[in-house]
This record gives sequence, C-alpha cells and structure tokens, in this order.
Amino acid sequence: MYDPSIGNQKAKVLVNGTVASEWSSGSAVPAGAWADETLVLPASLTTGKSSITILNEFESSDLDFNEFRYDVACLVNGEWTRTNTVDVGPNHPGEEQAHGYTIGSPTFQGARAFSYPVDAQTIANSAAVLDGARLQIIFDGQTAVDAPIGEFFGSGLGKYDVRALMFSIDNSSTDGWYTTWWPMPFARSAVVQIVNGSGIPIQGGKIEVRYVSDATVATRLKPSGDLGYFHATYNRSQPATQQDYVFLDTTGRGLFVGLTHTMRGTQGSSRGYLEGNERVYNDNILSPAWNGTGTEDFYESGWYFRDGYSGPPDTPYSRPLTGNPAYNPGVEGFTNDTTGTFRLLLAESIPFGQRLRFTIQHGPVDDVPVDYSSVAFWYGQPTYSIEVTDSLNTTDVASRQSHQYTVSGDTLSSLSSGFSGEFNYIPVTLGLDTASNAISFRMAIDPANNGVRLTRISDQNQSYQTANVYIDGAYAGQWMEPWSNPDYRFLNDPFDVSLNQTRGKNAISVRIVPLVGLTSTTNTQFWTASNYQILSQVPAFTTAQAPGPIANLAATGGQTNSVTLSWEPDSAKAGVAGYQVYGSSTDPTVPVTPANLVGQTPVPGFQHTGLGLEQQWYYRVRALATNGQVGPISGVVTARTGNELKIEGESLVATATATAPVVVQGNCCGVIWSGNAQLWFQASTVGDNMVLTINVPTAGTYDLSAVMTKARDYGIVSLAVDGSQLGQSFDGYNFPNVTVATVDYGSVPLSAGAHQLTFTLVGKNASSINYLVGIDYLLLTKTN
Repeated sequence: MYDPSIGNQKAKVLVNGTVASEWSSGSAVPAGAWADETLVLPASLTTGKSSITILNEFESSDLDFNEFRYDVACLVNGEWTRTNTVDVGPNHPGEEQAHGYTIGSPTFQGARAFSYPVDAQTIANSAAVLDGARLQIIFDGQTAVDAPIGEFFGSGLGKYDVRALMFSIDNSSTDGWYTTWWPMPFARSAVVQIVNGSGIPIQGGKIEVRYVSDATVATRLKPSGDLGYFHATYNRSQPATQQDYVFLDTTGRGLFVGLTHTMRGTQGSSRGYLEGNERVYNDNILSPAWNGTGTEDFYESGWYFRDGYSGPPDTPYSRPLTGNPAYNPGVEGFTNDTTGTFRLLLAESIPFGQRLRFTIQHGPVDDVPVDYSSVAFWYGQPTYSIEVTDSLNTTDVASRQSHQYTVSGDTLSSLSSGFSGEFNYIPVTLGLDTASNAISFRMAIDPANNGVRLTRISDQNQSYQTANVYIDGAYAGQWMEPWSNPDYRFLNDPFDVSLNQTRGKNAISVRIVPLVGLTSTTNTQFWTASNYQILSQVPAFTTAQAPGPIANLAATGGQTNSVTLSWEPDSAKAGVAGYQVYGSSTDPTVPVTPANLVGQTPVPGFQHTGLGLEQQWYYRVRALATNGQVGPISGVVTARTGNELKIEGESLVATATATAPVVVQGNCCGVIWSGNAQLWFQASTVGDNMVLTINVPTAGTYDLSAVMTKARDYGIVSLAVDGSQLGQSFDGYNFPNVTVATVDYGSVPLSAGAHQLTFTLVGKNASSINYLVGIDYLLLTKTN
C-alpha cells in the first residue's frame, strides 16, 4: 500500500539478498486515495521457506519512495492465502519490531488518512451482502450460530480490515478470506451454510472447515459435561429511552468470551451514544457485577476513539483483543455517525451458572437514539451449576427464627429506593436491618457444593461498610463495599466462601462482625442488610422447581397518576429472573390474562405510570424462575391514584415540533432529573419555539406547574396553552450551578384529550450566554 500522488516510484526488491523483482508505481495520480501494487516473487526464492527477508533498494522517483503497509500471500494448492501483514510507520512500532523492519535515512514519517477509490454502488452492494447474508452453523441438530457475515467476522459496517485473535477479514483483495479460529466442539455433526437474504446475488465463494477428531468430546458435551457448545448470538434493535441495548440475555451455564458491536447514530455527527456504560449481571444478582465507565473505554480506547491508538483523529485500528476497524462520520453512503468495534474477553471470560445478562447504555442514561447491532460469542449448556439453597429476610420474625438470626442493638427500618444499574428507575421498598454488633445466622447449603456465594441486599447510602466473616467459627475473609450511592441505595453484592469451608455440609453458621470502615470519615461501625441468600456451586443439574409465593405485596397510591407496588424478593432453585404484574381498574379479581399484564420487572418492585386521575386499581403478582417456571399468583392489593397528572419532559420529545432541536438529555452537570432525563430545547435565538402535545384523561380545571432547569446558558421562555398565554415568563438563568426550579403557571380549564403547549423564547438574562430551555416534568393538578 502506498501514496500514489508521488509518481514514478521505483525500487529493486531483493529476497534473501537475491534480486527478485522491481516496484514501479507509474505516473502520479491526484492526492487523497490509496493504491496497491502487487509483485509475484519467484517460487525458486520462496519454496520450502517459513520466512524470507525482503530488501527494497530505492532507484528513482519524482520525490521519494513511500510505503505504508505490506501484505504477503502464498500460493498453495492453486490458491492464494494471506500469511502475513506489516503496517509500518510511527503508529506501528510493535509490528516494525516484530518483523525486523528498518529504514535508512527516511524523509517522512507519519500517517495518511486516505480511502480506496471504489464506486458507490459497489460499496452499497458489498455492505448489503455482509449485512444480509447470514452465516449459520448447526451443531448436533441445534442452530448455535446465526449472524450476518460482516458482524460475525468483526465488521458490521462493510468490508474493513480486521485482524483479531479469533477472527479476521482480509481486505487486501476482492476475494480475501473471512476467517475464524473459535474452537467449536460438536459430538455428532456440524453443518455450515450461508443463507443470502441480502437481495444481491453472491456470484461465487468457498467455505473451508478444518477439524480434528477427539473421542472425548461427545461425553464432555453432554448436559453434565465440562464443555459447552459455541454460540454466536446476533441482535439488532433501536433501544428506547431508559432501556439498555442487550448483547446477550441467556440462561443455563457457560462462559461469555467476546462480541462485535456496530453503533449507528441517528443524530448526524453526534457521538453522544459513546457515553454509555456496559453492564454485566451474573446469576440473577440484582446489581451489576461489571459496570463500565464509557463505551469507548470498554473497547480500550478513549475520548471517542479520538486518536485511534495514537493515529490521526478517528483512525480505525484492529488489535488482537480490541478494535475499532470501521468509522464513518456520516459520509459515503452513511447518513449519521457510525462506529464498528469488537472486544474479546479471553483472559477475563465471564462465567455464569444460572443466567447472564450483558447490556450497554446508549448515552449516559440511555437517552441517545441509536440503531445498534451485535454478535455475542459464548459457550454454554442448558443445564445449571448455581443453585439457590436458602434465603433469609432480616426483618421478618419467622425468617429470623428459622435461621437462628441473632444480633444485639440492631435497628429495623424500611427503605424505598432503587438498585443502582440498569433498573435504577424502578422503585423498591424493603425492610432493612442496621447493626453495629456481630450478626449470626444459619443457612442451608448443598453438601455437593464446590464453594458457596453469600449475597446480601444492603443500603449503600454510606461507603466502606466493612465486616469480618466467619464460617462455622473459622475466618473466611473480609466483606467490604467501598462505594456509596445516595441516589440509588440498594446494592446486591456477593461474598464467596471456599469449598474448604463448605464441602460436605448441609448448612453453615455465618457470623458477620462489623468493623470501622477503612477510610471512614465519621468513624462509624455498622452493617446493613435486607436479605441474605446462599448460592451453591454444584455439579450440572436441571430443575422444574417453580418460585415460591409472593410475600408482603403492597400497593401505594399518591398525589400523581401512578401506583407503586412492592414485595419481598422471591426465590427458586434456579434463581428468580423477574416478576409479572397484573392489574385492572375494572375487575377487582384481576384475572390472570394477557390483557391484564401491565408489566414485567426484574426487581421486587414496580411503578405503574400514565394512569387516570382518582382511579382505583387492583393488582396481583407472580415470580418467574430462570428455568421458565412461574410461581403462584398472589392475592389482590389495591390503591387509588391522585389528582395530579405528572408528565415527564423527556416523554414529550417525540411529540415536539420546533424551530430548533428538541432532544432527551440525561443526568449531567451535577443534577439528577426525575426519570433520569429532561426535555432539552436547544434554542439559540429570540423567537425560537416548540410545540408539545399532552393528553388529559379527564376534563376539569387544572393548576399547571413545571419543574424547569436553570443554568448559565438558559433563556427566558413563555408558555401558551392551546394558543392562549398562561402565567409569567420564566428566566432559566443560574450561575454557577445547574439546578431546577418549580414554576407555577396558574389555572386553566382543559377538556379530555389532546392539548398543545407552546414554549417561546422571549429573551435572555443579561448574564446568560444562550437561550436553552430544559423541562424536567409538568404537573397538572385537577382542582374540580
């Protein structure tokens, strides 16, 4: 590969000291495109050798002889196969060193960001085939791989060069190989096929599969064996606001080992989707075991892939375990900013014994519209290796007694909050035990265990809760949670106990001795827990056990048009994956029918929103196990909604017509908005306006108020309802902090149905630097 804008580049090529050929580029061409030149070296100089030494000797040029990359292919059995690649220059010191590359008296060292001159239709056809033609692999009668070719081999945006440890795309020629080296065990049969759904005919191709026989594999692949089937699970979706994009959500046991990920923005050149964090949930524990710091960080880059591993801005790269092989800012067939990535988790593969849920945010609080696709690579079996053997409710008298729970001087209370992570917006209410003295209890385990995991649901309002843990009187380690989260206070965290202390036992006695936190600034000593659960690691098993009955179900109404439900965490042998909530405002018996299913929640809580005003609702709940079994339906609870219609600002973005962009903005700048987001009107001048449509369920007179954002770059805005001015204009300026303020716009009669709210920029504070508007939520209180 070379820059052809410099013409007549000539150099002799020597192989192991013998002249073999000559580079000759020809006349110069306009700058801005790459060119490739190919030489066929004599077989007499290469046959029988595993490596050769190449020497280029400069002869002549209009300026100089440049080189950026070399690809080596060998002709074996009539077929050319790429065997090596060398990227040279200051961005690739490792490759230069690995290949013994040296250059004498260079006149230039740097990088070029060019492209190959390919017509638009060829690019479109190639992208369509790589997206629409699917690789399918069937092992022992079960389809385990079904994914678009491009995405499976590392690039969902088209044919880009990929050189990962477990797969590659050879972009050096039009017939380059797509290769994968994943081990794919099977017991009886394997079928590999390509199903072309692209609409573009595939003129030809070849599939080459290499395998070796191993007489032990058939036994090891049994449901009780120690091998898992290889899977490549494809997903594509446009996740909604407040919903993570899901790479994989599967049950059973196995290992997650990597993924490819294609991110298609929907807002021009904006890359705000890269603010999202990846999250991993293992074995139905309600807090993520892995919670990242940003999408580009997960792919081991940073600053929105700005330097592409020290190259020019947004330079794609492909490395053994991570890569950003494709990037397009919204040109050459792409409407919006797009990013293609992969990450292999070979050293840090993620095990699971009941369930694995691996997701990623799209934006800081799932607030940036996107079109995502991915392929998740994993090994698995449909059996389980993690068994729930016992559960303890620390505030329930019967549970405390049955588990011999003892503690002195503890305090029982109730906490309403959320679990930090993907489901933080769902309110949960649980009892809580807080203690400063030693806590003792006894819990059942499986004697065939290979170790157990003790989990607790705690209040992480204060950091560095620390305790020594003793199992049957022997020290087992220190349990510490260094972080605090005053906004989403519930934490479900684990403590692992070695099989040396648990193997062969039917039960263990646990003693937890709270300590002063290691860096506590208040010198306090306490420990919080709402619930303890024991997970035993056991030989592979299957189970048809259903979850238990729902305990302590309660429904709470309030001032707004919503109802909040709470109950105790349930349990099942294979773990509880979630809960189904049934509700009705017309039938107090709440029949368990699809029409009455109002939602499903992964946590022991649910908020039913968007209801009518002053309306009575009735509810029943049941648990869902990881194995698909459902628990018994609960009894009926009831609650009444209030007279306040609460409308989240971000929910109105889809209704907006405006003279400037109206988008969802997630929590930022030190403020946490209701629902973790606000409506953000990016006005920039006096006269900018937006029209929002709201729906009123009941006719009446309403007091209308709004919680609005204030900051140093916000303007002065007026409000009209159905064309009539309401209340006073609101000045959104505040310095230095971002904050919110409640604005009372006054009373207005409204009929049932749709109404239009028009916000118009009428000016700005003399100190403000812009005309932005932010709406956290609207509140309409019915007064008659």
